[in-house]
Amino acid sequence: MRRALHVSLVVILMLASAGPGSCGPGRSGRFIPLDFHDQGAWKIFADQPWWALVDIRDMLNIFHPLVVSRTGNAAGASREVTIPAGWRPPFALRFFCADDYFADPEKHKPGQLGTESFFEHRFKQVLIDDTVIWDRDVIDENVHGSQTIFELDITPYVTAGKPFKLTFRAFDKVSTLERNDRDVWFIGGTWYASGDGKTEQPPRFHTAVWFADPIVGEQAAVRAAPLGRRPHEEIVARRHRQRWPMPPRAVQMPSPARLELVTPASIPPPGFPLTCGIPMPPGALRDVTQVQLHDRRGHDLPVQAEVTGWWPDGSIRWLLLNTIAPAGSKPQARFRLHFNEGHSPRPPATVKIERRTGGLVIDTGAVRLELGGDEHALLDAVYLHGAKQPLMTNLVPQMSILEDDQPVPVLATCRQVEVVQPGPIAARIEVHGSLDTATRHIGRFTFRLYAYAGLPTIQTHFRIYDDLKPQPYTGTLNDPPLDVADLALVATVPGASAGRKTVGIVDGEPFSTDGARLRLLQDTHEHFTIATASPAPIVEGEKAQGWIAAEGDRGWLQASMWRFWQQYPKSLIVDGDTLRIGLFTPSEAMPLYRPRFGEAKRHDIWLTFAAQAPDIGEQQALGLLADEPPRLFGGHWFCLSGGVSLLDPEWLEHEPQFVKYITNNYGDVSTARVTRHFGIRNFGDMPYGSKGEWFNGYWAMVQGALNWGLACGDQRWIQRSFEIARHIADIDTVHIPPGHPDYDEWNGITCALGLDHSVHGGNAKWAAFQIGESLILHYWMTGDPDSLAAGLANADNLIRNQVGLGSPSARCQNRPMLTLLRAWQATGDDSYLRAARRYLDLDYQIKHVIDWRRGAYIQPTYQNWRCISAGLDSMYGQTVYEYYRLTGDLDAAQMVVALADSVYAESMLPQEEALGSFLFYPRYSRSSWYYTQMALLFYMAYDLTGDLRFLRAGRAAFERYLLCVNPNGDPGYQSFSNFGWLDPEFSAWEQEFKDVYTEPFTITSQTPDPDPANYQPK
Repeated sequence: MRRALHVSLVVILMLASAGPGSCGPGRSGRFIPLDFHDQGAWKIFADQPWWALVDIRDMLNIFHPLVVSRTGNAAGASREVTIPAGWRPPFALRFFCADDYFADPEKHKPGQLGTESFFEHRFKQVLIDDTVIWDRDVIDENVHGSQTIFELDITPYVTAGKPFKLTFRAFDKVSTLERNDRDVWFIGGTWYASGDGKTEQPPRFHTAVWFADPIVGEQAAVRAAPLGRRPHEEIVARRHRQRWPMPPRAVQMPSPARLELVTPASIPPPGFPLTCGIPMPPGALRDVTQVQLHDRRGHDLPVQAEVTGWWPDGSIRWLLLNTIAPAGSKPQARFRLHFNEGHSPRPPATVKIERRTGGLVIDTGAVRLELGGDEHALLDAVYLHGAKQPLMTNLVPQMSILEDDQPVPVLATCRQVEVVQPGPIAARIEVHGSLDTATRHIGRFTFRLYAYAGLPTIQTHFRIYDDLKPQPYTGTLNDPPLDVADLALVATVPGASAGRKTVGIVDGEPFSTDGARLRLLQDTHEHFTIATASPAPIVEGEKAQGWIAAEGDRGWLQASMWRFWQQYPKSLIVDGDTLRIGLFTPSEAMPLYRPRFGEAKRHDIWLTFAAQAPDIGEQQALGLLADEPPRLFGGHWFCLSGGVSLLDPEWLEHEPQFVKYITNNYGDVSTARVTRHFGIRNFGDMPYGSKGEWFNGYWAMVQGALNWGLACGDQRWIQRSFEIARHIADIDTVHIPPGHPDYDEWNGITCALGLDHSVHGGNAKWAAFQIGESLILHYWMTGDPDSLAAGLANADNLIRNQVGLGSPSARCQNRPMLTLLRAWQATGDDSYLRAARRYLDLDYQIKHVIDWRRGAYIQPTYQNWRCISAGLDSMYGQTVYEYYRLTGDLDAAQMVVALADSVYAESMLPQEEALGSFLFYPRYSRSSWYYTQMALLFYMAYDLTGDLRFLRAGRAAFERYLLCVNPNGDPGYQSFSNFGWLDPEFSAWEQEFKDVYTEPFTITSQTPDPDPANYQPK
């Protein structure tokens, strides 16, 4: 550690144990430490309703609840002190003092704040015998940097060799019932007293005051004496030396990983692509080629494996597997992933890519694809294996926008064709191009194509970027969006006009026709129409499956879309020999698609080709698989290997009360229940409050759904996580083209709490919502390159703009730090790790936001109540703890315990004898339970100190959380999108330490009445 406050604890203990007559080292003179941990020497007193105690930091902690104060009441501590005869004056007293109250007569006026302000009522005082020698109103400033170390000349009040009584106290000179001209009793409204805008509230006066580290002696010695410190600092350092190196938190599990196939349908012949991320425990695998995948029959499947994340020791954290799911594999079919036991076999057929003058030819063994020959086509032609004539030709984008209320065509031009992954099992090709009208540039597009060894199925992504910045530009809703009137992919299917055509319907039989035309339109999320020769619908319903199949004289094809009805309005049309995939098809409900500057919406389309139509069941299966591509999953493996975090795979068995909570709040966990909104831009997001704002990936939308899905095994939660991540990567992340003047400032930002998803004004730059880390989680689970790109772009933006550094809000430092950690783990690039380190730099933090003696992260939660924010400080501490486990940085361990010290001492009501209500925020609503965050912080502090008080407090905090109920009596736990994502993580900690004994406690209700005036001591 770098400051004087980090001097050796041994020196302090020697001086403390020596008693009167001790002297500091060298020639500086002599002093007597009077630490409050020597409780036998101090007499603590408190008039009701005051409380006083010596807390976990050896600080005298004085507390007045939110009640009316009374003249003459006080709390504090006194002791007898004698300066030894022979010591030479001048004599001095030095001590630490801070409080959480502040009032400003210039700013705190009626209607301007949400809490009371009182002037010249309550004072912090030091007395010698019965004389007040130091006296300060608690209204003095107390943000970071305010004076906390005070030195007093006590020569006039003491005589060497003669005892005197020293007292530290908080004292109410005048009751708040006696008003002065500057007092503000008015409240514009708080949760417990809503206020009518006119009526004053009772003059209740909460304050906490802390004194610490008093020393007396010869003035020079007092000035030279080392500053006080928290007792846990040396404990943390010693425990670190004894235990490091420590592996990241995970369970070492042997090969093989036992996994199950997650699929909405049995795999049809000849098989279907399977791409998914698999986490690996630290140190378990270092050679990506040393993996084998066995199916339910024990067959050794060909595997193409790629590393997508690393542990600090260089071992593999995440694998991205590409293979072919065998035909006939059913949901929950068992697979085994072996590692360090040999290589997987080569596939009998591989994807072959050949560059020709006219572009690329890709041969999977089942189909041959040609692209790059026509600069306006995404795919030139698709041939069945051995066929001389193409089954499909000329797949091109068609787009139009409105200008002056008139449709204007937009031309897509391919500029670059890139082979990103050549195979051998899965090949990835990307086509990049521009979108232009006859007069101006509109945006860009990326067409991504995946081809698979031996399969007639390909996966495609078509993504358009809105580069059109309005002029003038304000970054608000006043800026006009791009008005897209139509967007589709169109291809020719020779002979399709005479063949059979079929579309899928959710919860119904597919509809087929032999006519020349079939049109499916999903115009809202709960209405579709099917039409044939006439525009008039012949079938109507709620939800279409999102696939269309057509048989022509050269074969059969099926086009299937991901989340078709959810992202309305869309259409699928075969008209004559033309296939039209309507990515946006105007409807009465939504006549225009209106992306904003920087959006990059992606559409996923699967295409399957065959010589003749498979049976209708196989067509339905292909549609379902396109909407929910198959994955491998194992609850124990994913939870315990630590790839996301260490989770309890039996969470709902250990904490069954969450089953009822999830069922009551989220029902069938469908999109309609969880995120609730649909449409081409809204899908994957959800409203925030009543102001028309959107969550935009609020805190834990991605990780919360993912953690719950991993821990309880309900794959629907994982599906919601994927949907939300896709929305953030597409709509909420700002995508600025390289070279654009706005690139450095805006590219990669994830917008937050806007009235429109990607409006760049308002909270768009809020550091707390820069959640690239969630996108990297999605990348690890799926291998999605767009999520990786958006997550890394967010991390790069944080580095460029130093977002959140030095913020007075702990959460504004937490999210950027976590994003940078994830970027480092996904890339191995140490520049991200160095950038993450800056968010816990102790030299900087102690100078700007941390009161190191208290351990408190000082943030002005309210205008006149400068408390710590226990939940948010705990959240920051959890990221810092992860950093410690990944790096062994002792500063990080010290930071975690510093925060735990302050939360333990300052966020618990002293009436509970240091067990605590674990959330003394009388001005917070009852829905703001932060118990789980605090419980996790205490568990981490226990891990770093071995102090059983922390473990006991963590257990008590979670016990209190389990008792929380809403006004209707239902459980009142945190939502998945806020801090509920921590619940299965806490359960893993609980299981880890379940055999460690702590003193019992009794908790029978949720937090004491949040208004402490109604809470009485035991």
